[in-house]
Amino acid sequence: MHQPPLRPLALATLVFALAALLAGCAAERSYHAGNELIAQDKVEESLLKYREALASDSSNLAYKEAYLSARPRRQPTIESGRPQISRGWT
Repeated sequence: MHQPPLRPLALATLVFALAALLAGCAAERSYHAGNELIAQDKVEESLLKYREALASDSSNLAYKEAYLSARPRRQPTIESGRPQISRGWT
């Protein structure tokens, strides 16, 4: 039996759902990698992973909490005798 082709709206919905699923998986992997890195006291690397997770899913409270709790643990960086000023998520 021959299946009729998917309608354009159904196809677009399917593509969007698949893209959202893949983005969620990538965010989850970055978040877990950040957790592993923070457990090894690799704070800067963990912050990068948490930022990757937040870039994929900025509304996830667990990602935000992990990022914000890791920030105070990083070593201060001083260039030219001036402390670095933090802006936004950096």
